[in-house]
Amino acid sequence: MSALQPHAAPTAVATPAETPPGVPPYAPTVPSAVPSAPGTPQAEPTPPQPIPSPTVAPQPFTVSANRLIYYSDIDLVTGEDAVRVSLDDGTTITGAYFAMNLKLNRFIVAGGVELSYPGGHLSGAAFTRFMDFSRAYFVPVTDQPDRWTFVGSDYAHPLRGRDMPGDTFYLPEVTHRHVFLYAKTARFVPKSSAFFQGVRLSQLGTFIPIPSFFLSYSRNPNFSQNSLAGAYIDDPFPFAGSTNSLETAHLRYDNINKLYASYEQHLVTDRSYLVASINPLTRPQRQYNLTASDLLGNNFQLLTFAQESAFQQWFQQPLSASGYLYGTATAALHNSYLQLHGDWYYQSLLAQPRPGVNGLLYYGDPTHPWLPDHPSDGQLTWSGFDHRLSRHLPLEFRLRSGYGVAHDPYAALAFLNNTFYDTLWFHYVGINAYTPSIKLGKTLVFNAVADKQRQWFSAPHHIDTTSTTFSLSRVFGPKAAVYAAYQLQNVGDFFGAQQLIAYPPGSAGAYNGAGQFVPVPFPDYAAFRGFSTQRGFVEGFSFTPNPYFQTSLTMRENHDWPAPIAPSSLYGLTGRPPLELDGDVRLRVNRTTSVDIGRSYYFGFGDLRWSPQFSIRVGP
Repeated sequence: MSALQPHAAPTAVATPAETPPGVPPYAPTVPSAVPSAPGTPQAEPTPPQPIPSPTVAPQPFTVSANRLIYYSDIDLVTGEDAVRVSLDDGTTITGAYFAMNLKLNRFIVAGGVELSYPGGHLSGAAFTRFMDFSRAYFVPVTDQPDRWTFVGSDYAHPLRGRDMPGDTFYLPEVTHRHVFLYAKTARFVPKSSAFFQGVRLSQLGTFIPIPSFFLSYSRNPNFSQNSLAGAYIDDPFPFAGSTNSLETAHLRYDNINKLYASYEQHLVTDRSYLVASINPLTRPQRQYNLTASDLLGNNFQLLTFAQESAFQQWFQQPLSASGYLYGTATAALHNSYLQLHGDWYYQSLLAQPRPGVNGLLYYGDPTHPWLPDHPSDGQLTWSGFDHRLSRHLPLEFRLRSGYGVAHDPYAALAFLNNTFYDTLWFHYVGINAYTPSIKLGKTLVFNAVADKQRQWFSAPHHIDTTSTTFSLSRVFGPKAAVYAAYQLQNVGDFFGAQQLIAYPPGSAGAYNGAGQFVPVPFPDYAAFRGFSTQRGFVEGFSFTPNPYFQTSLTMRENHDWPAPIAPSSLYGLTGRPPLELDGDVRLRVNRTTSVDIGRSYYFGFGDLRWSPQFSIRVGP
């Protein structure tokens, strides 16, 4: 029996329509690494058989090799030496080299290929499978070069001489590509994930051994949800998962907790997600977070977030625990939507302890006090979509309104005329108006945005907020841009005839023991009556020479009333510095990691020159 013949008797070959008489089949060059076998007799043609239907969805498969390599910048996995591909239908393909393009959803095995399937065996030089089309292509070892096509998993009935894609047996070039990890085995779920085992992962210029690494390349956007609080450095290690789940350990760093570990769990579908996390996992002061969303139909969505902040040694009884919960329901309407939102805060989730020293209520020691306070609030809002004011006038607007309540049984939300308000009802209306981008000449672009809102409270007052921004920008090709903007915001808290009761006049100063008048250090706040104005001029420059580097500079000139209070040994910072320069540099290390470094200079604002520290973030 020849090497090309399946152990089961061959049946279907190319029909006359597939290989016209007198036209030889397409004959590519067999790779030199795999010698041909001249003199091997070919199988006799037999009448064609019905072509089986392709599978509905690509099936998972497993790959092992002496060395599997994942190149993160091009979404490519290769395997070298002792390659073995095991398909879920019982088929195995062995060879010297493997490559899979995760985006194209196809793989190739080349060099001394042995194809074994239930009921037969074939030898060849290369095997390629296009999983999206349920097609496989094969270079058999015969006395005459040939290419075969397999439909579905029917390897016993090759279709010979058919046209194939031009890059069917293309071997990718990986020189100078970034190696993200090495592994021994990988389990692939097409269009979804790859689960590597026996891994050495690239970290800070070296490779560290870890048991496993789960790579999710699903297009489902719900995998991108995050429930972890911010950190300067975040290094994720997804160690397990599936089509609908992802388990990730995180190595993180911030100024408070220093170096610590966290854990995050994802459960997703096409219309919902649930993300849970413990952060930090290795510090006594930690947070338990849960975020969930469900899209019910095309017009209604539920979203919730729950958090418990606890001080506990590992998972023992906590010395303190507080909680926060919010829920949102959103319903789409015609050209608008409704949203119902609620917040609940719980200062102490634990039962009231027995009185301790001096009758204080605490857990363990007075640094963990029991606080019964649990404020809550809720509101129903309506938001309109964008509308054009006039066909001839470049101005668009969007309306909004809402009604809500805030309640705190243990603390006053407002105090006026010797009356404490533990419940406040409020409602508001607002409008946002803006111009589309307007070209001035050939290079400049003008934008204007204005926003106005009035909010009324059950305590007799209302707050008006008005903000306006005008900006000019210019882009220099795809790499650089400059812009300038003028911003103005006015906030007024109106109490009418009771204005001086709500905001009583402050003293301008006092006489010292020597009879000298000493003015207050911050006269603006002594004159403050509930009305403030912020003015700012912003100039910015951004430069992106390539996808791996971006830098920006932003100058902010602020002229506010009340004037800001400069930081000193006696006072903390209040308000915005009059002059501020912000710098930021963003470096893309590889496909999955970037570093962002920023710092600000305040031009002699009190005791403050440079911002206290650099802002450094490492993450996706």
